[in-house]
Amino acid sequence: MTNELANFWSSYSDDGIVLAHHADEQILLSNRYKNLLNPSVNNFEDYIHKYQSSQISDDKIHLSLLPGPYQGDLDNADIILLLLNPGFCHTDYYVEFNDKSFYKAKLDTINQKNRKFTALDSKYCWTAGYAWWERKLKDVLLALAEQKYDNDYASAIAEIRQKISCIELFPYHSSRFGASKLIKELPSCKIAIDHVHTQILPQVLARNRLLGCGLN
Repeated sequence: MTNELANFWSSYSDDGIVLAHHADEQILLSNRYKNLLNPSVNNFEDYIHKYQSSQISDDKIHLSLLPGPYQGDLDNADIILLLLNPGFCHTDYYVEFNDKSFYKAKLDTINQKNRKFTALDSKYCWTAGYAWWERKLKDVLLALAEQKYDNDYASAIAEIRQKISCIELFPYHSSRFGASKLIKELPSCKIAIDHVHTQILPQVLARNRLLGCGLN
């Protein structure tokens, strides 16, 4: 079965006016929605300046960061987690502007060249994304390490990275989600919803995969 979500993002390029999918860009930059966007950021120092001068808002979208429509192996992961949108931390700008390997890993995730769960790659254990995911999955990781790997935590992480994937309803970063009106407008949101309904749910109902919504 063709993975329409991956196909949609396979045309993604990071050379646009903003780091949005080209199908979303015109809508996001329209006068109707420009009040939902944080200002463009050129580097980490520029972000700090704009943050300190109160130009950055928690509930507005960051289009100077790569989108995060999904992570993991969309076709083969045993467990699919459905989340609202990628969060945000100040260090997200630092890592994307200063760590080329991380930036490439995110691009490779978008085009599915990288099918392991990037946020749990120990090379990036200093990032906010790694800290968030490890905290959410800590009990599972510890139990797996104890029961299967003689308390080898690294082996537990390696297995989980291959077995889980997540899909974000809204693929762009924000500290708080304040862009609900865009969900019905953006092609990226529509195709994420359609992918879950037409491809993920039938597999879940056939008991071939597990589905989870949100992480508390």
